[in-house]
Amino acid sequence: MRYCIGFILIVFFTPSFAQSWQEDVEAARKFYKSNEFKKAKMYYKKALKNKPSSIDLTEEIAQCNYKNNAFETARTLYSKSLQKTSNKQKIADLNYNKGTSFMKEKNYTSAIENYKKTLKINSSDEMARYNLSQALRMKNKKENKPPKQNNPSKNPADKNQKKDQTPQQPKPESNALSKNELEKKLDRISKAEAASKRKKFNNGSTSSNNSTKNW
Repeated sequence: MRYCIGFILIVFFTPSFAQSWQEDVEAARKFYKSNEFKKAKMYYKKALKNKPSSIDLTEEIAQCNYKNNAFETARTLYSKSLQKTSNKQKIADLNYNKGTSFMKEKNYTSAIENYKKTLKINSSDEMARYNLSQALRMKNKKENKPPKQNNPSKNPADKNQKKDQTPQQPKPESNALSKNELEKKLDRISKAEAASKRKKFNNGSTSSNNSTKNW
């Protein structure tokens, strides 16, 4: 936000009347400079009640509302000031301030529009050019943001349940043997091996007897 205004020199019209609103304005400015914006706003409001109609505090109060995050009120006052001036630099600055208030609210389309108005008047305004590029970037990012994936369950209990679940084991192959089938097969193999050993033993005994007879 930029300051497009200078503080107004206040002339005392009548000592008692002028002193009251002038003190309020001075107090408002003092609190504004010390970043106590709520107090500043309060004193500006008091000053408005008693100030002469010839004194215009619109822009000061607009800046104060901006600092209090009352962006819509600030923009209304900026627009009011725009209607009162023909000074090109002031018009550029007021549009800049409106653009910055829109940026604060993430209204990038309106911010872009107002920064362009500033640059149309003053093409060498580097701050407006930079803020315009930022507004364009943020708008593009917002419009092209990927959609959020739908979460089937947002229940915390469901999240915990999923966390506690153990990974599923792979399914057994379709041709794998059951426990009973495996035991039967091992028993058959064992019996076959025993029969083979007996056969070899019997064959060995026969061969031994035959060799004795030939000798």
